[in-house]
Formats: sequence, structure tokens, C-alpha cells
Amino acid sequence: MKQELEQQLYDKYPKLFAERNLPMTQTCMCWGLDCGPGWFPIIKRMCGLIQGHITQSRQNTARVRRYNRALRQAINGNPTNLKYHFKKRLGWNDEQSEEYVKRDVEGKKFREEFHKPPTQLVFTQIKEKFGTLRVYSSGGDEFCSGVIAMAESMSAITCEDCGVPGKAREGGWIRTLCDSCEEGKKTRSFT
Repeated sequence: MKQELEQQLYDKYPKLFAERNLPMTQTCMCWGLDCGPGWFPIIKRMCGLIQGHITQSRQNTARVRRYNRALRQAINGNPTNLKYHFKKRLGWNDEQSEEYVKRDVEGKKFREEFHKPPTQLVFTQIKEKFGTLRVYSSGGDEFCSGVIAMAESMSAITCEDCGVPGKAREGGWIRTLCDSCEEGKKTRSFT
């Protein structure tokens, strides 16, 4: 992939590409994104979905923990932080805040943490193999794995060179190309 496209991804998603500067004895990300520029939009969208999911999951978990801590303090006689939660975070007036503090303290309405937030996903290699995108990573969760699988599937029908619909082409090296890029490849190989 073109260096300027790679750099855009590195700058926008530094946590996902944390291994890019490690030596080849530790990671394969040191070689960069080993695929054509046509898959850049797929990779960019994949990165956005994954990093957005991880960030949102962590923020939601932190919000629930802050609320539960404020509720514990209110049950023990200090409702200040719980009032702040309802007033500032939710934009409610003093009367509404008081009402909900009283309701939550009496009912001991702790919020449940639905799941542990995913660990930060880090790419260890992104490359083309047998005409499709291959993404290797560590961390993340099932959602991240699903997004990666979706990106790999989309690459099987997207031209690696220009990004328009394409199909797998054989001829020594299997690549996913559109008709015009395939024609250009044949013309270049004979001249």
C-alpha cells in the first residue's frame, strides 16, 4: 500500500498499529500493510469500527462504575456525587435529581456491568494472501473478530488496485482485480 495511505491509518489509529515500529523479530507489522491501495477504504472502516467499539465499551464501563460508586456513597450518607451524576451528566434540574437520588438510594439500584470491556486490539500483520485480505491481531473481543471477518470477506469482491468490484484472478499469483485492472496487468506483462 502507498506509504501516505498507511501513514493516515497510523496517525488516526495509533493504538491499533502500536507494533508498527517494532523489529521483525517481534512482529510482522514492521513491513506495513502488504496489500494494494484499493483495500484502503475497507481497512480504514475496519479500524474505525474496532477502535470505536473498544473506546465506547470502556467509556460505558467507566460510567457504570462511577454511578455505582456514587450510589454507594449516597447509601452511606453522602449523596453529592449521585446528585452531580443526575444533574450535570443527564442535565436534570435539582428537583428531578433529588427525586432520582432518593429512588435509587432507597431501592439500591446498582447498575449492572454487562461485560468486561475488551482489551485493546493490536494488529500484528495485515496482508494480501490468496486474493483476499488477511488480518492478524491480538486482543479485542467477538465483535472485533466479526469486523475483521467482514473486512476479509469484502476484500474478496473488491479490486485490490482501485477499489471497485472485482473477482479473484489466477495466473501465477491469485489477486482480486476488476476487469480494467486485469487488462492493464496483461498489457504491462507483454510490454
